[in-house]
Amino acid sequence: MKQLSRISIFFFLLLAIGCSSQTNNSTSLPETKTIENTETPMPTSTPTTSLSPTPEQITIEFPEWVNNPETQILLVPIGTRESGYENMALFNAESGERFDIPFTKEVGDYFWMPDGSGFGFLPQDKNDVMFFLLGDRSVINISLSEEILRFHYHNSDVDSIQVTSSNFTVPNFLIIPDWYPLSSNGKFFEYQEGYDNTYTSIFDVSNNQILNISDPNDGYFDLFSGFSPNSKFIAISQADEEPGNYYAFENSPTIRLIVYDIESQQVVASYKNLTFQKWSPDGTKFLFQEWRDSDFYWFAESPPCIFDTISGETECYEVNSRIVNPYWSPNQTMISYIYSSDEAKGFCTIKLNTEEKNCVIEKLETEEQVPIDYLWSPNSNFIVFVYDTSCPYCDYIDSPKLGIANVLTGEYFSIGDNVDIHSLGLWRPSPNP
Repeated sequence: MKQLSRISIFFFLLLAIGCSSQTNNSTSLPETKTIENTETPMPTSTPTTSLSPTPEQITIEFPEWVNNPETQILLVPIGTRESGYENMALFNAESGERFDIPFTKEVGDYFWMPDGSGFGFLPQDKNDVMFFLLGDRSVINISLSEEILRFHYHNSDVDSIQVTSSNFTVPNFLIIPDWYPLSSNGKFFEYQEGYDNTYTSIFDVSNNQILNISDPNDGYFDLFSGFSPNSKFIAISQADEEPGNYYAFENSPTIRLIVYDIESQQVVASYKNLTFQKWSPDGTKFLFQEWRDSDFYWFAESPPCIFDTISGETECYEVNSRIVNPYWSPNQTMISYIYSSDEAKGFCTIKLNTEEKNCVIEKLETEEQVPIDYLWSPNSNFIVFVYDTSCPYCDYIDSPKLGIANVLTGEYFSIGDNVDIHSLGLWRPSPNP
C-alpha cells in the first residue's frame, strides 16, 4: 500500500470510487442507544508467577477467560496521555475484565502470534523478544538475530507490530512494522526500499526477495493495494493523475483496479472506476466508496458500495450522512462505517441480507466526543474504537481514548487513554479463522 503517515492513514484510509448502480431506498437513523459502563475496568485478577528450572523461562497463571479460545481478547498498552505508557493489559470484550500482564513495564512493541497461541513484546533497546505462550503458561525470553529484525524500527513509542509465523524457529521468520500490509499466510508484505507511487512491490519472505508487481512506466499512479484473503492475489487501485493531499485530484482522473497473480506477477482481472477497495472475507467482492469531486470532503459524502466480481453488479446503500472507514465484518454478514450528520454522529452497521441499519455509540462521556476509527473483533460481535473531540476525517487529534463496544446494543466500556495513537490495540486472532 502506498503510505501516507500512519496518523494520516488513521483518518484518511477512505474508499473513494464510482459505482455503476445505487439503491434508492433511504433509511432514517434509529434512535440513540443507551450507553452504560463507561468506567475503565480495574484489574480483575492478579498474576502469579514461579520460576521454572531455567532462568530464561517463567510460568504464569492466566485467568480462565484468557485460556478460553472463544473469548474475544484485546491486547493493548495502558497509561495516560500525561504520564505515558505504564504496562500491557488484556481485556475481555464481553465481561470487561482486565488482566495486567507482568514484566511489561519497560517493553517496546507488541504482537499476537498469527494463530492466537500467544503474544509477545520487544523490550526497549534490546534485540530480544519476550513470548507469552498461553498453552503451557510460559514466558520465554529469546535473543533475536539482526536478520529477523532487519525490517523493524526501534523507537521510544509502544507500537503494534507483526510476525510472519507462529513458529519463531522457522527459516525466514521476520518481525515487521504494522504499516507494511502482510498477507494472511505471512509469506508476503508490501515493501519498497524508497517511496515511489508509480509502482507497487512486495517482499517474498520465503525466497527473501523483492517482487515488483505493477509497471512504473504504465502512466498510472498506484493509490491503494491489498492482498486477497487467500494470499494468491493483490489488488491495486490506480489513477492516471498523481493525487494531491488526502488523495484529491485537480481533474477527473481515469481510475482502475488491477488484480495481479502474485506468483506470476501477471494481470488476472481489471475493473473500471474501483479504488480504495477492501476485499470481502471470501475474496469475491470489494467494498468501496464512490469518488465524488466536491468542495467538502469528497471521500466522506459517498455511500458504501459493494462490487461483486462474479456477477459484475454493484450495489450501493443510502446512508443520508457523511461516512468514513467502511469495513466488512469478519463473518461477512455486515458492513460498517462511522457516520456524521447535523443531527448525530456514531457507528453504524448494515445487515447485508436484509439491509437493516443499526446505529450506536452516538453519545459518549462528553457531547464533543465522537468515534474516530475502529477494529472488528474476530467473532463480529464487538469493536474496539477510538474516540476524541476532533473528527473522523480530521488530520489532528486532541485527547483520544479507547473503548470496547457491543455492535448490537452499543453498550461500551472505556479502556482509558489511547497511549499508542497509531493503533487500537490488537485482537487475539481466531484459532479457527
